[in-house]
Formats: sequence, C-alpha cells, structure tokens
Amino acid sequence: MDPLKISLPYQRVLISGGGGYLGSKLAEHLAATQAEVYLLDLHFNEIATNLAAENSAIKLIQTDLTDKKQLEKACHQLNPELIFHFAAAIDRSRDFGIYEKLSNINVMGTLNLLEVVKDVPYKGFFFAGTSEIYGVKNPLPFHEEMLTEAASPYSLTKLQAEALIQTYSAIHNKPWTIFRIFNFYGPGMPENTFIPQLMKACITQQAFHMSMGAQKRDYLHVNEVVSCITSLAANEKSNKEIINICSGNSYSMQEIASYYQKLSENKLTIINDLPYRDNELWDNTGSNKKMLAIIPDFSPLSLFDGLMNPYEKQ
Repeated sequence: MDPLKISLPYQRVLISGGGGYLGSKLAEHLAATQAEVYLLDLHFNEIATNLAAENSAIKLIQTDLTDKKQLEKACHQLNPELIFHFAAAIDRSRDFGIYEKLSNINVMGTLNLLEVVKDVPYKGFFFAGTSEIYGVKNPLPFHEEMLTEAASPYSLTKLQAEALIQTYSAIHNKPWTIFRIFNFYGPGMPENTFIPQLMKACITQQAFHMSMGAQKRDYLHVNEVVSCITSLAANEKSNKEIINICSGNSYSMQEIASYYQKLSENKLTIINDLPYRDNELWDNTGSNKKMLAIIPDFSPLSLFDGLMNPYEKQ
C-alpha cells in the first residue's frame, strides 16, 4: 500500500510536531500531493527543513503549544481541513519528577490546540497515541476495547490527552480519531532509539550495552505507519474511533540485537548488563483487526525484511 497513491481530498493540512520524526515523514509523503502542509513545532529536523526548502507548499511554523497566545498567533487564518496532532514530549522513564513537564506539553498543549482551532470547521483531528497505555496486565494481543492502564508518566499523559480529545470534541461536535501507534523504525530515525543505536554500534564496532532483551515489541516500518495514517485519514469510517496501528507480530530486543550481530559477522559485541525498567512492558503485541477492517489491503512487512543494513547506503 503506497501512501503516495492515496489521495486526501483536502487542500490544507496542519501537523503539530511536524519537526519531529513521524510528523516530518508524514509531511514527506504529503509533499507529493497538491495540499498545503503546515508543520508546527519548536524545532525542525533535517527532513522537515529540507522539505520546506524544496517545496513552497510546505510551511514551517515555529511555535510553542504550551503558549496559547503564541499558538493563536501562529495558527491565525490557517483554517486547516485536517489536523494531525503528533506533538509530544516523550520520556519513557518511570520517574514522576518528569510528570509536570510531560503533562504541560502532552495534555495542556493538546487543550491549547483544540481551543485555538475550535472555530475552524476541520474535517478530521488525528491524534498520535501510544500502545504503552495498555499497560502490563492486559492479555495479548492488545485491542482497542480493553481497559487501559498506563505504564509510565509519559503514557499516563497520553491517556489523559485521549480522554481530553474525546470529551472536548463531543461537547463541541468535532471529529476525532485516536491512533494508538506501536513501535516503528526507518531511515532517519532519531539516534537515541534502540535500532539506530544498534546500527551505530555495528559501524563503530563498539560494545553495545542492553538488558537481557526479553521484552518484545510490535514493529512497523515508518513508511507503513504513514501509509496506514494516510489511508485512515481518507476514510470516514475512522471518525470517532480509536485504532491500533501495528503489525500484529512482535520480536524481542535480543532477536533484533542478534540480527545486527550476525550482520556484523560477530564484530558487534552485545553486553547484557543493563537492568529492566520498573513496571516493564514485556510484550506489546497489538491487534490490527480494526485497522484492517477499514484498510483491508494493508499487508505489513516482516521486521527482518524491513530492517536497515548499516553497511549499505540508505
């Protein structure tokens, strides 16, 4: 399923968090359409910056979601038809010392955005949620009707943002869709994430420190995530729905580490000396039945068919 072949029948799109990885990758695909795309963020990565330099339909708007007046000024007269709310502070530690900061951005920032576009007759408001809200006690695979149980301060604020969007939208008769996005990977991924760190260790032949790696994660390639998001946004059946975006399969961190160790011809040294996190999520395999009911032509890659080879030019 090629996202470039999916036509969104709208001319103006706003992406909060458009300077981050997922937001800029979505913009990268939308750049091939006739839509005007506004990327809203405090900072912009190389993907977003290059897009704006090469395509006059891609606009960068530097603003702070937590500053409502600044946000109002930035969004004045944009009148987006679709809004993708991907902006978030991400920190998966279990330290509640970070909660206030996360809440200010992930919850109050969401409220500010909803308030600023309240009078705009937008056709879709799409929120990037997280699979971590399913917690550690639910049976597998995780599905959208389950009771939620946040596993960290971060996922707690994302769960609160979900409830905020649904309540606010019901009161003001607005459309909404919540994507519970599982893990993803791809070229240009931030270097502080697991797979890019492994790739770097392969190239530099430095020892890679990790836990025992028993925890399993459900992965999609970022192009597949963008493809699903674009397809769901183009389908009215996604309105007022919570939808998992996942492959339906999971792989352990140790399996992924072993894959890269094999690629390096055993030049990569894996040292399993790091502790697991408190309240560790051991397996986050998701159910994608609801997603496939709306976009039945989607067929995910196997993780090992999609993983990047650090020794090949990407």
